[in-house]
Amino acid sequence: MRIEFLTKNNNGRGPLADVELHFDEGDLEGLKITGLSLWPSRDGGGEVFVTFPSRKYETKEGATKYFDYVQGDKGAVNALKAQIIEEYQRGRR
Repeated sequence: MRIEFLTKNNNGRGPLADVELHFDEGDLEGLKITGLSLWPSRDGGGEVFVTFPSRKYETKEGATKYFDYVQGDKGAVNALKAQIIEEYQRGRR
């Protein structure tokens, strides 16, 4: 898997970059996952967060929730997010 960043000029607002996951081998060769984004922390502390593609919906009680399209073992999802952040920070050095 290869991670590509489409850097944005966010002027201090919005995402730092859009992210694409490209599959270069195996059963998923030639496919990519799009719709991921890197966001700066709201408090300006320098932390970076990854969001996956999701669908917004409302519950019967009127609360807003999100259904992430990338799902699985929480440890695996967090490891993927950490890998994306690490690649992004490595490219900024």
